[in-house]
Amino acid sequence: MSDQAGFASVNGTRLYYEVTGSGPALGFLHAFGCDRRLWDGQVPHFARHYRVVRYNARGYGKSDAPSASRRQALCSADGSSGCT
Repeated sequence: MSDQAGFASVNGTRLYYEVTGSGPALGFLHAFGCDRRLWDGQVPHFARHYRVVRYNARGYGKSDAPSASRRQALCSADGSSGCT
């Protein structure tokens, strides 16, 4: 489904991302306990008009995992750094 997929180095870890579609960027971040697949049903619709960027937060899906005690604080920093 993705036009581009890979890993981005963000704040010292590798985060897995997927990009689909074209147009203005629209970012999807999953809830804790899920991964990027949470948005599988919505991506085809939005990708018709937007460049949909979704990624796995650290410790989820294909992204690298830090120690559990630091995961939540680092996820916040990752999101504000951007992944594309």
